[in-house]
Amino acid sequence: MVVIRNRCGETMGNFVIDKGLNIPTYSTVCTYCRHLLLMGKGRKCKAFPAGIPMDIWMGDNNHTQIHPDQTNNVVFEEIETP
Repeated sequence: MVVIRNRCGETMGNFVIDKGLNIPTYSTVCTYCRHLLLMGKGRKCKAFPAGIPMDIWMGDNNHTQIHPDQTNNVVFEEIETP
């Protein structure tokens, strides 16, 4: 089980989507990115349509620069909130 915190450090809860692997449902990076694809299954976005790399999903890389596994130039852009 993994405790997820938002960008303000507030706890969002404990989530696990891949039992035994401790991969959280929500990413501290991707959840707040405008490029995250919410339809369909899996962790996908415009930058990584085949699947978001674990270093980004787990928050070890904030994806503000092009990732070595990328074939495009899409990087993190924060969702605009009202």
